[in-house]
Amino acid sequence: MHLVAQQTLKEEVEQHESLLAYYGSLVRLHADMLLKISKFLVVDAYFSRKPFVDKVLASDLHLMTRVRDEAVMFYPYLCAQRQGRGRHKKFAGRLDVRNLSDEHFSPCACDDQDGVAYEGRVWIKSRKQWAKVVVVQHKDEQEAIQSVQLYASTLETLSGADLWLYYKARFQSEFLFRDAKQHTGLEHCQSRQPEALDFHFNASLTAVSIKKALHWLNVPKNLRGPFSMADIKTQYFNELMLDRFFVAYGLNPHQAKNHHAINHSMNSAKLPPN
Repeated sequence: MHLVAQQTLKEEVEQHESLLAYYGSLVRLHADMLLKISKFLVVDAYFSRKPFVDKVLASDLHLMTRVRDEAVMFYPYLCAQRQGRGRHKKFAGRLDVRNLSDEHFSPCACDDQDGVAYEGRVWIKSRKQWAKVVVVQHKDEQEAIQSVQLYASTLETLSGADLWLYYKARFQSEFLFRDAKQHTGLEHCQSRQPEALDFHFNASLTAVSIKKALHWLNVPKNLRGPFSMADIKTQYFNELMLDRFFVAYGLNPHQAKNHHAINHSMNSAKLPPN
């Protein structure tokens, strides 16, 4: 569902240290609304860097993100500390995502298509903070690791299975942009005024959310199929054409004998082919 679309304007970005810091400031700006929906914010790997992470943490939100495969991370030192003067040992070696330590990582989820997930607590050097990290290894038939994906959460008590599940659900947001581009004219505005563009972007995205609320969310979960803007547009188009036919021919659409035919025509997009 769409909440708000904010343009990236050069004048506003220049007031911050970096583009990521600017995006983080937008999260802080809308933090009150976001916290009413969820305490978790899920973003892709681009936003996994410190300028953005610090802004999100200052907003009392918990961040979940992809982590680059080559990111430098360290295991925590779990053995007894040496007595005497000097700083205690903090790390127990660098994380190797293809050769995980059984002492620090344990299996948390398994999927035949998406691989096996392992969870652990590590230090992320670029962020300068501890985090819950899930390492997903994809193996071939000979149990050789083909690829690895990393996910991190600033909430260290979050289970690795939930972290993996929440991040995979993030991709649903891409369907919102797809439907807005294909069906509600997200890219059709020709104005160059920021105010007009702001209204157009938010109206286009909100239209998709309204259709989803009216025609999909009010259906019981066990009866819901995939959400389709194309079917909804076809239904409204059929309804408009039928109304024009009734007006042109002077027919009464409220007669009982016409109800079945009207419903059949308006919902023809949802019927299986003959």
